[in-house]
Amino acid sequence: MNIPASGVFRELWDAVRTDTQQHVPALPESALPFFLARLPAPLSGRPVVVVLAERTELPLPRISRAIQFWQRMPVEGAPLSPLPLTVLPVLLPQERSGDIPTPRLRAFWQAIASLRNEDPRLILATPRELQQPSPSSTTDLGEITLQNGQKLALTALAARLLELGYSEERGSAEPGTFVRRGGVFDIFPFSAEAPLRVEYVGDVIDRIVSLERPGKNGGADGENGSVETMLTKTAEAEPRRWTVYPLSLPKKLGTNFSGLLDRAYVIAEDGVLPSTRRVDLLLTPLSESRSPLADAPVFEGDLERFQKALREIRKKNERVFLLTARPKALAEAVDALPHATIIPADTAAETRGFIDRREGIHVFTDADLGETTEETPLTWDSGIAYARRFRVGEYVVHRDHGIARFRGIERKTFAESAREYLILEYAQRDRLYVPVELASKVTAYVGAANPIVHRLGGTEWEMTTRAVRAEASDLARELLAQYAARETEAGTTYPPDTQADQDLEAVFPYEETADQAAAIREVKRDMERAQPMDRLVCGDVGFGKTEVAIRAAFKAVNFGRQVAVLTPTTLLAQQHFDTFQDRLKDTGARIALLSRLQSPAEEEAVLQELADGKIQIIIGTHRLLSEDVRFKNLGLLIIDEEQKFGVAQKERLKKVRTAVDVLSLSATPIPRTLHMALSGLRSLSVIATPPAGRRPVVTKVARENDALTKKALEDELARKGQAYVLWNRVETIDAAAERIRALVPGARVVVAHGQMPELELMRVMEEFDTRRADILVCSTIIENGIDLPNVNTLIVFDAPSFGLADLYQIRGRVGRGNQQAYAYFLYSQGRLAFEARKRLAALLEAVELGSGWTLALRDLEIRGAGNLLGREQHGTIRAVGVHLFGELLAEEVEKLRSGGPSLAMHEVQIDLPVKAFLPESYIPNTDTRLAAYTRISSARTPPDLEAARVDLEATYGTLPPEAEAFFKLVHVKFLAVDAGVSAMTESSVVSGPREATRSAHAHRRTTLTFREGLTPALAYAAIADNPRWTFTGSSMFLPTHDLQRSSAHGSDLLDCIAHTLRVLADARRKEASGLFKVLGKPSSGPGREPKTSSPRTTDS
Repeated sequence: MNIPASGVFRELWDAVRTDTQQHVPALPESALPFFLARLPAPLSGRPVVVVLAERTELPLPRISRAIQFWQRMPVEGAPLSPLPLTVLPVLLPQERSGDIPTPRLRAFWQAIASLRNEDPRLILATPRELQQPSPSSTTDLGEITLQNGQKLALTALAARLLELGYSEERGSAEPGTFVRRGGVFDIFPFSAEAPLRVEYVGDVIDRIVSLERPGKNGGADGENGSVETMLTKTAEAEPRRWTVYPLSLPKKLGTNFSGLLDRAYVIAEDGVLPSTRRVDLLLTPLSESRSPLADAPVFEGDLERFQKALREIRKKNERVFLLTARPKALAEAVDALPHATIIPADTAAETRGFIDRREGIHVFTDADLGETTEETPLTWDSGIAYARRFRVGEYVVHRDHGIARFRGIERKTFAESAREYLILEYAQRDRLYVPVELASKVTAYVGAANPIVHRLGGTEWEMTTRAVRAEASDLARELLAQYAARETEAGTTYPPDTQADQDLEAVFPYEETADQAAAIREVKRDMERAQPMDRLVCGDVGFGKTEVAIRAAFKAVNFGRQVAVLTPTTLLAQQHFDTFQDRLKDTGARIALLSRLQSPAEEEAVLQELADGKIQIIIGTHRLLSEDVRFKNLGLLIIDEEQKFGVAQKERLKKVRTAVDVLSLSATPIPRTLHMALSGLRSLSVIATPPAGRRPVVTKVARENDALTKKALEDELARKGQAYVLWNRVETIDAAAERIRALVPGARVVVAHGQMPELELMRVMEEFDTRRADILVCSTIIENGIDLPNVNTLIVFDAPSFGLADLYQIRGRVGRGNQQAYAYFLYSQGRLAFEARKRLAALLEAVELGSGWTLALRDLEIRGAGNLLGREQHGTIRAVGVHLFGELLAEEVEKLRSGGPSLAMHEVQIDLPVKAFLPESYIPNTDTRLAAYTRISSARTPPDLEAARVDLEATYGTLPPEAEAFFKLVHVKFLAVDAGVSAMTESSVVSGPREATRSAHAHRRTTLTFREGLTPALAYAAIADNPRWTFTGSSMFLPTHDLQRSSAHGSDLLDCIAHTLRVLADARRKEASGLFKVLGKPSSGPGREPKTSSPRTTDS
């Protein structure tokens, strides 16, 4: 069912389409995105610029998301192809150089290109964005214009592109790059939505084509199924001339952005532009009582009030449309809902609905209803489905064919069959179409930054996976051996929390976040069990992992057990010692530090008291693993950043951890697929919520600039704060410190790096900690564990030399308190490599708290894998990606546990005439449909499949016939595995004598092919069930009309095949157990051969 576009909207769209200039009533905030979502292109072909007043409650990014939401919704009577959308940003000074290709810079160039060339595009702005400097329509930008027949040497084109700031890459072109293959250039203009292919003959351009991405069903981001070429063109007719703009803006700009509005159709709210500026569609205020449109009421979760409103609307005989992600839950809770038209919409919680009083149309969304149920809307974001969160253009791994790029979802219809496929693009633009019921074979690739995209049909991937599976098998044996050893040990069973535990909790100076509280509960629950704990607490820097460790340590001490806290560095050991001392000062717990900084006499005294049980908590480096360290009653081992320990230390830890509770802390996220592979072997808690009051770090990226460095440091010192200056070249770090002293003469500057003697390092850090120094010039030694709330400015020199994970974790060293923190990532003069540019752009974009967790996830997951598996696995993991390695490891663990291969490892080829897919009318959003497909196809057992079905129906309501058929199709796969069937196909065959082929009639035949051959037991069981089955080699077949009764969607065919498969599976089980006996030979049926001692075979 479509949402009707009322006359109010159609009149406005007609005004834009016909380039009409008029004044119209302003739209309510909820109706404005609906109107903009379906704007048509003016007849003149000009772009449309919409200038709105600044809104606190509805800023431009939120309006943009609402527009995209309405573009995905089915609307009747609206233009079919909405304009591509750009939100005009305010560029940061460092972005104007083009060195850092941020999405903001790209959006700016898209707007410039559209206005200069009068290409259709919807551009959103407020007066603030229009006031920034901009090139005029006549400014020489040094752009390249390309056209067919143009003479331009290949080397000259490459040189020009480099001058414009483009990078030459291998593989596939990305925005701001080009790829050269012989006489073919793939150029991805920074202002474009798709790459451009330039083909040469000699030095002459022979052909220029846009490598357009397909639309919705072809796999692009678009939702309307149309394909639009968005490359900038300078010709009105069939595009044969193309413009490639530079990445950087000229230093001297003659105008501001508003100077380009003469080339656009302008829609503006009254008063936001000067009265002298021409406005084509002026939105003038109108009293709410006179406006035909209004915002939908907000019900704040009050379903009774919503139900009452629905009854009143019904009395007026007006129409109601409800866009919701939970149709079934609402249908059960609201009696009057059957009178409304429900449209599934999985992202309706942020976009408001509206009312058209003139035509009696009421549009409500989840945002209007508010929180109406405790049921959490389905996200399809749990477990193994997480490994399949990927978008168009990203790298993926098909377990049979290797690494490719994902190009989207496409539906193919053949006669009575309709199926959807994932499109994977391999080397040399080879494409593989993966049926969605096999989507579980495709995972997001997490590994090397630029993996090798494989050729389809090559042998390299098969050799790689064979080697990786062998390593996974070895690792599985090792992990299971550790698990078995731990299970046989009798651990300490701690009692529930005592009053002392509650008192410690009560004096915690902060409020625990939900994640932190959950981690504490999980750790204590583990400690109260008989088996030794082995839990990993994983969380962002500064999110409260240490407090979890302190609560666990005190629980152990309170029960008379000793605790060892193991850290990779002396610096971190000292930090933990100070934190534990401060937190447990009133509990009477005796805490000691053991490190190389102590004298032999001090060390001996600590060891003796530890052996006697007088020290309850010992904190130290790997010195704690030495043979001479003895405990009287060790109950808990806490390990911080385990992956940073060496091989020898890890071997020692393996021996220790089988007998005591082990709690590991990590600031790096762990891939969930690996966590699942180790399910039951190791437990995981994730803290992903920032503490209350924490502010995002303001991040700036710029060229090295003494003036900028000086000002940043002076501003920090002026507010009595401290600063880190990261200089990661030890040989020149003292010179760098002198440079800082010269820039800020009054500052107290000290130096720290990992090659200093430990006593000297500790002295420097103690001096900085006690604020007797203002600026610490240091190496990456600050990356782990340093927690100084007074340090709120960070300057990193040579930032491109660091990985994204390093930059992210280093940035986490500031902003630990409530002060606003600043991080400056500086790069030297000269050209930045493309990957370095992308890393710095990502840092600029991800400034919100917690966004860094997502931002750095892919880089960090590799480290997280090392945390679980050891660094020696990194090469293996990179070869196939983290997620596929996790699946292979899980399979090997299961195989070793069960003593044989998992049935879920067998794949079944299905080619049947059924319409089996999840329709867009049921799940409109492509990303969510993909997540649903992968959740369903990842089911390993019928109960898993049923759970997926229940969750889907709980969110989107009763399955439509196509979705019902898709679930049946996946269920048939399970039955086929049990029956030993590897393929189920239907094909046309020709019957009749060879000499009468021309007149023979065609018919359809269903074929079942067996994985390990057709046995007599299976054949006799099939004939007993249906005597028309025929056999050849490892297959059996019969005419489809003998199976299929009648069904619009072919579901009866699936039902009948499912029945046959159950019969075969039962015979297979009896045969395996020796219970199958041939009681009699099957009788001849119509058209059958005479009775024989074995089933009939044929070569037909």
